Amino acid sequence: MKKFLALVLVISVIFLQFNVIGKNTDSPTVRSSNPKQNAINVSTTKALTVTFNETVVKGPSFSKIKLINSTGWTFPAAISISKNVLIVKLKYKLSQLKTYYLIVPAKAVKDLEGNVLGKSYAIKFKTVGKVTPKPTVKPTATPKATPTPTLKPTATPMATPTPNSNVTPTPTPSITPAATVSPTPATPSRMAVGTNFWNKGWGYGWSDYFNSGVNWSTTTDPWKQSFIDDLINAKYSVLRFMDWGETNSSSVKTWNQRVLKTANQYTSKGIAYEC
Repeated sequence: MKKFLALVLVISVIFLQFNVIGKNTDSPTVRSSNPKQNAINVSTTKALTVTFNETVVKGPSFSKIKLINSTGWTFPAAISISKNVLIVKLKYKLSQLKTYYLIVPAKAVKDLEGNVLGKSYAIKFKTVGKVTPKPTVKPTATPKATPTPTLKPTATPMATPTPNSNVTPTPTPSITPAATVSPTPATPSRMAVGTNFWNKGWGYGWSDYFNSGVNWSTTTDPWKQSFIDDLINAKYSVLRFMDWGETNSSSVKTWNQRVLKTANQYTSKGIAYEC
């Protein structure tokens, strides 16, 4: 019996050593890619592939695999694995004559024994396309100008004036300028500036404008009398309601989306136009 137990122990040790020695601890490596590194004239529609030296599955960083352009924008693609091949199917056509990068980060894939990709792998390539040459514009010949002959002026002899001793010259009268009359400025009847109705959530809020306890479904005059008096006495010529209506942050696009007059103006987003 002791010999049998000793034999089982020896066989177990040998089997354990065989398993430890035979286990794969190497990370998967890239064997090839399509397109190749720094390839040009790459198809704008064909799927991209990366082939590994062994069968692989998704690793912890699989979701970080991406196809980007030269500005860093991520291009939409469906990424999958078939045995030892990583497949990147394009969802849209790539732009012509543009540079792209396929980035496969470390730990993006792993082999069947759990060994992950040790370091990141990147492919740089440029898509196919034709360069449209710019048309060469031939310069238009400028005709030579015909010189205009220079004419010599004919001198006209000046007549000698005959003095007349009987004519007395008339003196030129001096003109006294009229005094400038300054106009009397008119007294303005209204202010030239306006006022802005601020967002009712600022300052004292709606209590600056409305009476408290208003029934909005039936009221015809919700206004605070002191507010109306201020407007009348100030004689504003321009009234600005942008902030009162919360225009900057408004999502209202149609008339039916507006704040209704019957809504609670104390808490509504903006104040109804009909108020």
